Amino acid sequence: MITYAWVESIPPDQGDDLAALLDGAVEYDAEAGFSTANPDRPAAEGARVHHLLVSMPPRGFRGSPELERLPDVDVVAYLRLDVLDGVGEAALVVRPEFRSLGVATLLMERLRDEQDGWAAIPGLTRVAGWSHGVHPAAQRMSWRFGAESGREVVRTLMGIGGSRPFRPEVAVDGVRRMDGATFGEPARGHAAAACPADLAMRDRVATRLVIDEVGVVAVGSGVEGDPEAPALLELDPAAAPHDKDDLVLLLSAGAVAAQDGGARLASLYVDATDEVVLHVSRELGFFHDQTDLRYDLTLG
Repeated sequence: MITYAWVESIPPDQGDDLAALLDGAVEYDAEAGFSTANPDRPAAEGARVHHLLVSMPPRGFRGSPELERLPDVDVVAYLRLDVLDGVGEAALVVRPEFRSLGVATLLMERLRDEQDGWAAIPGLTRVAGWSHGVHPAAQRMSWRFGAESGREVVRTLMGIGGSRPFRPEVAVDGVRRMDGATFGEPARGHAAAACPADLAMRDRVATRLVIDEVGVVAVGSGVEGDPEAPALLELDPAAAPHDKDDLVLLLSAGAVAAQDGGARLASLYVDATDEVVLHVSRELGFFHDQTDLRYDLTLG
C-alpha cells in the first residue's frame, strides 16, 4: 500500500507536495495544537538529519475503496529524524486526508521489520518523539509498538489584564530588565515538533527579568488584536529557584511585565515532576491547558 525512502535532502520535484502536506496538516491541527515537522529547521550541533518520504500508488492500484477515493499526491506522510548519540528525535506527519486508514501503523511496522527501515540508519538505537496535547493516535501507536512514555511537560495558562488583571500579592521590587530570548527547550526535542503557534510564542520572548539573589525569568509578549495569543513566561531550567517565595516573586514579576505589555494570557511550561513549581503556579492562578508526552522506543 505504501512505499518509503530515506533521503538526506528533499528532492526538488517533491518539495512542493511536501510543503502542501505540512501546510495542510498545520491548518487541520491548529485547534488541537498537535505536533508538526519542519524539514528546514537547523539541526542541533552534532546531529544528523534523515528525511523519510512516504508515498502511495496512484488511484486504480491501491486495493481499497477508501484509498481509491483519495487524491493522487506524491507524499502522503513525512518523518524527520534527528540522530544524536544513538537517539533519533522523530516527528511524523500524515496528510490529513490519509489519516485513520492505517498509513502510520503500516509504516511503523515496516520500519521495525525491514532492513530499509530503522536498521538503515547508522548507530540508531532508540527513537523518541513528542505528542503535543491529547493525541489518541500517538497513544495507541505507543501501545502497539512497545514505546514507553517518558518525560511529561505541562503547559499552563493564566488570564492577565483586561477585566480581571493580575494583581501580585507580593511587592515586585528590584527587577532589572535585559534583552534575552528563551532559555531553550523545557526538555530535549520538545520545541522542535511544536505547532507554529507555539513556536511563534517562543519567538516573541525578548526580555529577561533579573532579581538579584532570586533568579531570572524570560518574558514574551502577546499579539496585538489577538487576546488568545499567550505571552510565554520561562524560568531558567539550569538555575530555577525552588524556594516557594522566590518562585512567587519571579513568576509575579513576569506576569506583571507581560500584562503591562498588553498580553491577556500568560503561558508557563512546567516539568510534570516538578511539584514545587506546579504548586506555586497553581497558587498564582495558572491552570492546566495540556500535557505534552515524550515516547521512547528502544530498537532491538
